[in-house]
Amino acid sequence: MADTRNPSGTQKMFGDIAPALVGFTDGVLFGQNWQRTELSPRDRSLAPAKEKP
Repeated sequence: MADTRNPSGTQKMFGDIAPALVGFTDGVLFGQNWQRTELSPRDRSLAPAKEKP
């Protein structure tokens, strides 16, 4: 099944040269992280900022 969503900003910027980065950013940081109901909205928003260098 094809993904019909618009490409993310990460996909647009790095999709051709760093597909693993796109997978990590979109899938883990902004995918799984936002689905964790045991975290408060504040904690969910801090996790991606903490992971970036």
